[in-house]
Amino acid sequence: MIFPKSIILALAALVAPSVNAFQIVKPSVAFHAGQVASTCLYAEEEGEAGTEADTSSTDILNSPEFLRRKLDVIKSDIAQAEADIAVAQEQAEAGKAEWGPQMEALQSEVS
Repeated sequence: MIFPKSIILALAALVAPSVNAFQIVKPSVAFHAGQVASTCLYAEEEGEAGTEADTSSTDILNSPEFLRRKLDVIKSDIAQAEADIAVAQEQAEAGKAEWGPQMEALQSEVS
């Protein structure tokens, strides 16, 4: 129990300088008066450059070669998924053959 109390006291000691009788005192600000912190320093310049980059990237993504290759990949993914479905259905049928009578007995007990 000493360990949690010491953590609470340490946290209270850290918070104490910013608390003044149930009122929180504003921490000091690192900026001088008149300075404004902004994360968007060059928004207009980026916007203009960004539109040029977007059009060139969409040209590559819409090229016939890329789309043909994408179609081939999607067709192979569909074929693999269909093969996986067939294997899963075979496993389900094998499980039903093995456990079917027991499952029916349980269903009749429940109903």
